[in-house]
Amino acid sequence: ETVVVHVDHRAQEGRRAKGVVVAETLKQSDRDGAAHGVAGQVHCWLGPGAHFDQLCLDHGDERFRVIDIVYEPFDVAFVGVVTLLDENRMPFEKDSLDPEGIVLARPGFLFISSEGDAEEDPPIDPFVNRFNLEGKQTKALPVPDKFLPDGAETYGIRDNLAFESLTVSPDRRYLYTAVENALVQDGPKSTLETDTPSRVLQYKMSPGRPQAEFVYVTSRIPVVPDGFADNGLVELVALDNVGTFLALERSYASGVGNTIVLFETSTQGATDVSGLDALWDEGTDTPVAFDAMSKRLVKDLADLGVDPDNVEGMTFGPKLADGRQTLILVSDNNFNPPYQEY
Repeated sequence: ETVVVHVDHRAQEGRRAKGVVVAETLKQSDRDGAAHGVAGQVHCWLGPGAHFDQLCLDHGDERFRVIDIVYEPFDVAFVGVVTLLDENRMPFEKDSLDPEGIVLARPGFLFISSEGDAEEDPPIDPFVNRFNLEGKQTKALPVPDKFLPDGAETYGIRDNLAFESLTVSPDRRYLYTAVENALVQDGPKSTLETDTPSRVLQYKMSPGRPQAEFVYVTSRIPVVPDGFADNGLVELVALDNVGTFLALERSYASGVGNTIVLFETSTQGATDVSGLDALWDEGTDTPVAFDAMSKRLVKDLADLGVDPDNVEGMTFGPKLADGRQTLILVSDNNFNPPYQEY
């Protein structure tokens, strides 16, 4: 497992910012470099002044590279790599984690979220762990039991629908991750007819323990497929210190393609559901009572005239010369060459 980090570079003339990171991965069968695939997430920390740092990672047998990005005209160049190590400074065992989110929380260390694997025997738990900039794991944050898969797929995360996102509040006091769809005991996953309650898990950075949980209602699948389809909450970016986020939902429908939609959402006025083990009452076959996070449509990428691919990562970039804020998205091509890589 590897993660790219690139820190403390300053914006240059020509609106160049070093430290943006994407992942370039190699399938095991393509170790000669003949075929590359990108499967990664993007997160960043805009530090004081012109500092610009961004991180990206993925799982499996990968290579990762830091990129130097120029905005006008847009171009990228790859420049670096760091390997993730466990607490004993050893590479993680193959397929022992499924890293999806990464954020530079404070100078000197970062956090990484892993989805785990609910279908493995025994199942692999999701995690949110701390790493130093040399890639070594230095702390494992506790994950509430309700998120842990039971091996029978009757409790905990659903497979491939767990901790996809990770973000930190601007004041560095709170860390957030979220599941893509409902936990098994919380209700149905997203379908053409139903939306799904995705728990947003809030950690207090010091002492690094869970503090609250809120419900973000992930939308139903927006278009009719000719086969498989899904929709999930794949990314959050904190906008302030009081629980306002930019949320990214990604839907795929076989025979149609991807639908990528941005929402503004907030925990203000939402119920802290950390004391509820389940959000679904099996006795009445109905959801329990709670107030979900507010949600406001910001933009459907289709409205921009683009044909989006499997976009799963999002971060703010630096501001342009005219003051406009950049937003960087990254797509995961799942090692499928016809798909777009970025």
